[in-house]
Amino acid sequence: MIENLPELVEANIYIVDVCDIKNDNIFVSLTSVKRLSLDLPHSAIKYPTGIIFHQMVSLELSILREWDEENALERWGLLPLMLDTSPKLQILKLTDTSVEQKSFSCGLGMEPAKMCT
Repeated sequence: MIENLPELVEANIYIVDVCDIKNDNIFVSLTSVKRLSLDLPHSAIKYPTGIIFHQMVSLELSILREWDEENALERWGLLPLMLDTSPKLQILKLTDTSVEQKSFSCGLGMEPAKMCT
């Protein structure tokens, strides 16, 4: 379980394969982040209602095209939700990545967090 991180300023999160990761609370932990980079398959995370990123000014979103994907619009379903809940967003970078471009190791990765001092 990922806890609430109120002092988190920047987060770089990548999910290579879902593999039964319990990550429904990942967005709850990131509500104070100013800079967020997400790299994930479109089916990896369910976006909870009521989450607002009051401080986020920069979002980098890389969505992985999956083997069985038929609908490209479904892949980008997270984007409007992120935009609607990020009132201070100034920078948006979108990347479309195919399965062939990723290595396959199971798990959730997080780079070391940068905290306010």
